Amino acid sequence: MTQDGGALTRTPVERSLRPRAAGVATECLRREQRIGRVQLGFAPRIADIIGMIIKLIPSKSSAKGVERYARYLASYMVDGDRCWLKPDAIGMDYGLTLSTYMTRATKATEPPPERVLSRGAVVGGNALDWESGSEEAERRLKARSRKVKKPVRHAVMSCRVGEQLSEIECADAVATVGEELGCENAVILWAAHIDTDNFHLHMMFVTIDPDTGAALPFGQGPDGRSGSREAMQRAIARIEHVRRLQPEAGARYEVVDDEVVRKPQPANVVRKRTPLRQDALEWEALSGFASFTRVAQDIAGPILDDASAWQQLHAALASHGMGIRPSVNGGELYAWDEHVKLSNIDRRHSWRKLDDRLGKYEPPVGVEPGPYVPRVLDPAKAETWLGRTRRMRDVSRQIDGRVGALLAARDASLGNMEAALSAHRLDLAVFDGDLRLKRDLSAAWPTLRESATSAIKAAFNARIDAVRGLRLAAADSDDLYAVDLEAIGAVDVGITAPWCADHGPSAGTTLAGFDSERRGDMVCYWSLDDHTRRGQPALVDAGSIIWVNDRSDRAVEAALTLARDRFGAVAVFGDAAYLAQCQRAAERLGLELETITLVEARRRARKTRKELAQTRQRALDARIGNQGDTARRRRWARAYRRATPADDDLMPLSNAAPLADVRHHSVISTHVSGPDIRARTDAPAVTTPNTERRPTIVRHREGSGIE
Repeated sequence: MTQDGGALTRTPVERSLRPRAAGVATECLRREQRIGRVQLGFAPRIADIIGMIIKLIPSKSSAKGVERYARYLASYMVDGDRCWLKPDAIGMDYGLTLSTYMTRATKATEPPPERVLSRGAVVGGNALDWESGSEEAERRLKARSRKVKKPVRHAVMSCRVGEQLSEIECADAVATVGEELGCENAVILWAAHIDTDNFHLHMMFVTIDPDTGAALPFGQGPDGRSGSREAMQRAIARIEHVRRLQPEAGARYEVVDDEVVRKPQPANVVRKRTPLRQDALEWEALSGFASFTRVAQDIAGPILDDASAWQQLHAALASHGMGIRPSVNGGELYAWDEHVKLSNIDRRHSWRKLDDRLGKYEPPVGVEPGPYVPRVLDPAKAETWLGRTRRMRDVSRQIDGRVGALLAARDASLGNMEAALSAHRLDLAVFDGDLRLKRDLSAAWPTLRESATSAIKAAFNARIDAVRGLRLAAADSDDLYAVDLEAIGAVDVGITAPWCADHGPSAGTTLAGFDSERRGDMVCYWSLDDHTRRGQPALVDAGSIIWVNDRSDRAVEAALTLARDRFGAVAVFGDAAYLAQCQRAAERLGLELETITLVEARRRARKTRKELAQTRQRALDARIGNQGDTARRRRWARAYRRATPADDDLMPLSNAAPLADVRHHSVISTHVSGPDIRARTDAPAVTTPNTERRPTIVRHREGSGIE
């Protein structure tokens, strides 16, 4: 859209996007409601295409998974593929998507020839290219404070059918939205999509201060409460005024003399019944049952209007199998496992207004809700829906069993890790070498323990979240009977890293017969036979765990070889068949293999704790040495180097002689500068060989160390 001499003209592309006939437009709207923005959590209604709208898309991502959510959202904005926003998108890096467990392919609609028109970024009111904005967003996400709960937000601005913004106009519109929301200093990534009938603009806000890592304001009103809706309405008025777009009939704001003012509200407005939400209408169309919101409006609405006391209200609702109770955000109406917020029934029935009219809430006395019978709208659809519900119950049971096996494997791996850590702390307890070196190792112990255990927990928790995402994807699937129950409930197997190994992201390794692909902090290894990569990756290197998706002998041997090269030791977990398969593969490769089970891990932990207590007591009476045992010293040196900065390396791993001489006549620099290690002097510590010393108990000044 351009302006020439005060007259508004349209480009050929814009002329082709003018509104079509009413029947065609209605059919397009129905198609958009059915398969369009519903997957984005944005379901338009008839009013949505009358004028420009801006809507915040809620995110269910936790604070820990915000970086992954931002990466997926940015990927969708770049290519327009909705798979990045599906419930099972969290499992894409592992190959754990619902499509990999389907026995038959689902129908796929032909994608539009073009989805993304343009994209860019706005930082501090200045327009940047997409790459620069993405780098700045990643930098801020890594520097964010733990107190920031919502650093990433997603919003969509949709134009009227036939209206479209140029790339420069998109950047200006995004800057206007950021200014009204009060987050001009945030990083705003935007992408213009045309994969629906309406031109719409996706915006991702990264509201993190670049200097402090704290949260930046987002849509805060004058009273400190959320005012994002009003801010977006003001932004719409400004954009429509500057671009000379036709405003919405019921707009709240308008621009008068270059100032945004609120329109006067008409008096004596007849209040209409609160319309049902779009998701409730879609559920009714699929299930054949009336939504609980509709039932509550029809039955509970008149009861709430006529109620004069709480006990009267409880008795009247109980006769229809319903009840009322307070909730976190006010009050709700419930029946069996159904519940609906009171304000969704009607605003005049909000909890605050009921409290003003009936007084303080009184729980029911001697009243129990009767049976609740759902209302059937379409018997044929209802029968189909009940069958689908039973199938979904079977799928959920398989997924629950798989999650339970993962939780047991996590407990076993953590128990095995704790036992190994306790065993090597036992080595330190009887270490009679340089006292200052021993003190340094004792001070580094909390960091080593935390890094090892937290890495294992994070790897297992991410896999568990990915498996749970399959349940959400199955709930949205149209063909549940195509889900392979045996495959979707298969036990997850893999290889864990020992405590002294590097638990950070993998750098990638070349494996014969496999092709690697980096996805975030993980590396996926695909079999060269899988040219399309539509199935699962054979192996997934997640840093501290190597997940094995392909149970073939070739893939298992490749996983064991990769673990040996990366970790130096091989510890496997999984079901009995997988453990036996790994044993046979280890014999062929000549590897020492350790199997992880929950019972064995607990036994080792109890035994090691007992040995540690006994050894500490013996260390009080006599000096105990470990003559010629360089393997344990090598593991400690490797872990100590990882806990200290690179410029303060204690000793090279390739030089075995100094490791063997630690106990007698080492000359080792004890200068350290790690965050958990107290710095001392740069002068080397020299010990005299064969010098008699009394047994000494070394304790760190801050309280950590060996007792």
